Amino acid sequence: MRLPVDPPPTERTEPDPQKRRMIEDVMITQLFGGRGAGRVYFYLGAIIAVCAGVMALFA
Repeated sequence: MRLPVDPPPTERTEPDPQKRRMIEDVMITQLFGGRGAGRVYFYLGAIIAVCAGVMALFA
């Protein structure tokens, strides 16, 4: 399953910072717009799990 935000594979080889920022902005709008929210929540859950693991190690 691919999100429509993904750039074509030909543009993948050389990441343009401005284009990458645009893609991140689109991902943020997707987070609040609801489209592609599943993947965003998956990443948020993974980040929270990692933080909890690190805190458990140092607690």
